[in-house]
Amino acid sequence: MKNIKYFVIAVFLLILQGCSNNADKMSSEEANNIISSINAETLEKIEIDSNNSLLLYVNKEFITKEDFDNIISTIKVGNSNGLSAFKKDNVSEKISNIQVVSKNGNKATFKTGNVDDIKFNIENNKYSDNYVKETFNELSQIIIRFNELAGRIEVDLKQNNLNDARVDEFNKTYTKLNKSIEKANLLTSENTNFDNLSQILDKVKVVESNINTIKQSVEKGVSTGQSNFINNSYLYINDLDKIAREIANL
Repeated sequence: MKNIKYFVIAVFLLILQGCSNNADKMSSEEANNIISSINAETLEKIEIDSNNSLLLYVNKEFITKEDFDNIISTIKVGNSNGLSAFKKDNVSEKISNIQVVSKNGNKATFKTGNVDDIKFNIENNKYSDNYVKETFNELSQIIIRFNELAGRIEVDLKQNNLNDARVDEFNKTYTKLNKSIEKANLLTSENTNFDNLSQILDKVKVVESNINTIKQSVEKGVSTGQSNFINNSYLYINDLDKIAREIANL
């Protein structure tokens, strides 16, 4: 089953067991209802096995609990999301075990009766090169948007037509950018074999410093109504643009 809205491919594998009046046996309709209630862009496939265990295959990698928490928070069951969404009364009385399988083959298993008790089976303790590239590409895209918004706010100030919604988006993008920087800084020579990682992380340090300078300039510009504060930061903005292009094409 393909959920068009979330681009999720859900596959139902149910091996019938026992006689037809077995109360624990799950019907095709029950299984399909469970599968159709689960949505997330991070999901590649959903299975229900012969033991009524729910298997979630995600298109992201995890090697730490923090990675797993970030992934599980994006998965929605009905109107709930995150671990609490997988409690028995929200999924099905017949589903007892849930296993999340990452793109790099690691697994996290928990029971619907106690979702906080997670058992990890980490067979691969290094992120793939693709994961590293995706992490830096994501950072690059946010940097570009951050710079665009700073530039547009400067123009708004020059035209004496400050856009509050644009300022709000700039602040939210700054927060998002810091989270992306934190994610990038979690990469080390111990959890990835990516070439030249230390040099790339040096560039991330420059990004972190520059965005704080630009943020202060935008705040001064907005509070005083003067665009020159942002204009005076053009060297920092240009430096960010250069780094964004470099880390987008690793």
